Amino acid sequence: PIHSGKPGTIGLPFPSTEARIVDLETGERALGSGDVGELCVRGPQVFAGYWQRPDETAQALRDGWLHTGDLATMDDDGYFRIVDRIKDMLIVAGVNVFPSDVEKVLVSHPAIAEAVVVGRPDPRRGEVAKAFIVPREGAQLPPDDVLAWCHERLNPLKRPVESEIRRELPKTMVGKVLRRALVESVPAAVLAGALFAAAGTGRARPGRRSGQNFPADAREWRTIAVTGLLMLVGANGLVVWGE
Repeated sequence: PIHSGKPGTIGLPFPSTEARIVDLETGERALGSGDVGELCVRGPQVFAGYWQRPDETAQALRDGWLHTGDLATMDDDGYFRIVDRIKDMLIVAGVNVFPSDVEKVLVSHPAIAEAVVVGRPDPRRGEVAKAFIVPREGAQLPPDDVLAWCHERLNPLKRPVESEIRRELPKTMVGKVLRRALVESVPAAVLAGALFAAAGTGRARPGRRSGQNFPADAREWRTIAVTGLLMLVGANGLVVWGE
């Protein structure tokens, strides 16, 4: 029955409100039941646009539909379930990887209290998963144990290649994890080195998220890498590379 609700879902759309799931490639093709895509809504309560930001308004509002940036699914009864945020999604060797899938496996470890997964540049696969872990109080948790746990429970593209143990995770005042702070904690030299290697080998596999275009060829990757190096020089005065 509609009034009973479904645990784990965000429910049904309000009256006079339409909702649908669209593909990530075009943002226009409606997907069927159970398929993961971007949640879009249309109705009288949807905002008119961002103040004096026409480009962002055009990106978010298309033909009256608000593109929420949420990855979601719809079941046969019309109930919607949020999977992740598009901006948090990883593209590993051309395959979409949802951090929440990896995080669920991590927090199922008896010694892990919190876990967040972010993307890290990789010269071969474009992007790989890195896990930030907060152990339970008093627990001993070597990083290699975390990787072994994931190796037994996740397919190769979803497995973190690196784990970092922390006392706590950066959060907002309301307790939401600041993923961007974790992404930015990856050393700039590592980022520039990975991009430069990708540009040199031509093996990087650029991905595509809804509304975002990534470098399409080695020349673009090389430009980003050189820009990163210049930023490092400007910040530190010297960059030293070694094996």
